[in-house]
Amino acid sequence: MRGKLIAIAASLALALSACSTTKVFMSHPAMVKTEIDSHAKVYFLREMPQRTRGIADDDLRIEVGEQPLLFLARGEYSLVRFKPGRYDVVVHSKTMLTTNPAPVEVWRSRPFEFAAGQSYYILTRSYQEEWRGFYFVPESIGEGEAKSLSRHMAAAGELTEAQPLYVPPPDIEPEPFDPVADALSK
Repeated sequence: MRGKLIAIAASLALALSACSTTKVFMSHPAMVKTEIDSHAKVYFLREMPQRTRGIADDDLRIEVGEQPLLFLARGEYSLVRFKPGRYDVVVHSKTMLTTNPAPVEVWRSRPFEFAAGQSYYILTRSYQEEWRGFYFVPESIGEGEAKSLSRHMAAAGELTEAQPLYVPPPDIEPEPFDPVADALSK
């Protein structure tokens, strides 16, 4: 019995240590390295939806200019400072198709124009279709919606933690995220 408990505890510890975390590639050529340079602030957000197939919960790979910019974990958001310009933002994910037993990589792309001194909010909105499985589309959202969504997300990265979208008042605890209640309210 004691051996089973140790095995369960070890499995749980291993599972928790393998949790996804957002990673930003700071060497990306579209990124501004210092606050002094003119730049656009771009927040990438990913909600924490319920999934029926686990592979859709894996980190999303977001590319700009055909180079990886960041891996975005579910329930997290990240701030990136971009050089002004026009960019194609591509979101890569994996899904299970009804016609294929193995996971398949899918992607969706949208063009964005970023101007210096402006802030932008890109939500990786999830879609589910019977034949196409789950996929994510980068969509521009407003500041109000981004701040509302970020209340239930974790800020990922030093830059994001220094400039979070939502800062709760000091006397109020942040609300815990309840995915079941959130799904029922929609």
